[in-house]
Amino acid sequence: KKKKKKKKKKHRVENEQKEETQHEIPEDGQELDVPTNPDEDPQPSEKKEDPIEDSKKASDSQFDKDRTEPEVKEQKVVSCELHLLIKEATKLDSKDLFSKVDPLVEIKINKQKFKTKAINNSNHPVWNETFKIKIQNPENDKIHFQLFDKDLFSKNDLIAQQELSLSSTLCSKPSSQEIRLQPKSKKVSEDKWPLLHIELKPTNVQFEVVTPPSIVEQPKIEKREQETTLEIVNPGENENNEHEEKQNKEQQNVEEQNEEEQNDENNDENQEEVQEEVQEENHDEQEEKKEEKEEEK
Repeated sequence: KKKKKKKKKKHRVENEQKEETQHEIPEDGQELDVPTNPDEDPQPSEKKEDPIEDSKKASDSQFDKDRTEPEVKEQKVVSCELHLLIKEATKLDSKDLFSKVDPLVEIKINKQKFKTKAINNSNHPVWNETFKIKIQNPENDKIHFQLFDKDLFSKNDLIAQQELSLSSTLCSKPSSQEIRLQPKSKKVSEDKWPLLHIELKPTNVQFEVVTPPSIVEQPKIEKREQETTLEIVNPGENENNEHEEKQNKEQQNVEEQNEEEQNDENNDENQEEVQEEVQEENHDEQEEKKEEKEEEK
């Protein structure tokens, strides 16, 4: 009995130690409830999920997203007026080019044409001239620059030229550009091409609000499901049906042949009757003629 009592005490002590190790204290300092029965193992209480509450939470989170995330709309430049400043040109002292030139710059865009003054005997001309250019299609318009050597007695000689493709950024923000002009002679390497320094200052910019494709509502397309009926037929029934069809066709052919034979027989009989009638008529006519002759005599 003493041994049994000692074992029970040890068992209780071990259970108490296990409960103390499993017992957790929250951050607030309040102890969690522990089951009174030491023999039963403590089981954590499972929270039951409520589908209504989950749907409410999802809707609230979606509402918060829609409220916090504003609609992003892009702005596209439709037209503007550019103040083009032609500052200077460099790298005109190449040995492959002329020794001394009287440079001037011509600007062309659509039907608009502009020209700077010619500077005599200069390989580093400085103009600092501004021109007002009207831009109506910034995404597709291009400015064509041509550098000429002025000649008094003939046409101006073309030294180099280049095109500048415009964009909405160039027509919305001021910027400075270095345009590498391609010379007329193909022997000149790209490093020695003349540089034209310009500045662009847009004014009277007109924007157009463009909604991105993600925001545009797509038309709803209703899909109509076509009901299809399938007939399930056993292979044995198919064979029987085919056999019956063959028999029916054979019977039809036999009946048709019989009908044709009967028609032929009827035709033959009719022909014989007609011939007999014709013979009788002929015989009667002959007898009448004979009688008439005798009477005349």
